[in-house]
Amino acid sequence: MKKYVAIAAGLMVFGLSSQVTANESVSKVQYDGLAFAGDVNSYKFCKAVLTDDVMMLKRALNVKADRIAPNANRRAVLKEVTTERGVLCNEQNLVEFARNQGASNVYEYINRKS
Repeated sequence: MKKYVAIAAGLMVFGLSSQVTANESVSKVQYDGLAFAGDVNSYKFCKAVLTDDVMMLKRALNVKADRIAPNANRRAVLKEVTTERGVLCNEQNLVEFARNQGASNVYEYINRKS
């Protein structure tokens, strides 16, 4: 029991989280010593910020667009995932997380495109 409490506490302190709707899969993913708990399909947004990788962010947007609707474009998806109800990383929306992590390339891309 203590082991599970410690793991849960570690995920809360060091983890990345994402809001999850009822139809999305919930799982845990490890990345570079950090744990992500939430929608497996959204962790790539957080990873893109942590690595300051705009191309990874674009790929995540394309995957999300394909899941939402075949005709959804990347700009519409970007607006959706950067809202307060969108993807959360470490309990911050994507814009705040990019700014706080010093991910200047991703932060500039988000502000330029949204």
